[in-house]
Amino acid sequence: MHELHELQIAPIIIRALEEDWGYGDWTTDICVPAHTKARARIIAKEDLVVAGIDVAKAVLKKVDPSLEVVAHAQNGDRLTGRPLLLEIRGEARSIQRASAWPSISSVACAAWPR
Repeated sequence: MHELHELQIAPIIIRALEEDWGYGDWTTDICVPAHTKARARIIAKEDLVVAGIDVAKAVLKKVDPSLEVVAHAQNGDRLTGRPLLLEIRGEARSIQRASAWPSISSVACAAWPR
């Protein structure tokens, strides 16, 4: 399986984040105290073939390089049940901001049913 190089991914992520970022995320800034630590788990909702794990990790790291991102699946994996795909730890505000991006909020970046 062909993995995308950072040079291919970075410009797309930057343009998308610039478009979505706008004036910031006021709801997160008001509701989530600064420096609050959190953990997020992205779990598949159905059987799937994983795609886009590299993009999801790149988005998370672009939003906040200090986030710890652990992939529990790789592109091309065929998974059944409700498997854990990604685990994220770090600043709650950063996780919330990144989770609003389509590749993250759509259950681990376009994981397709098989």
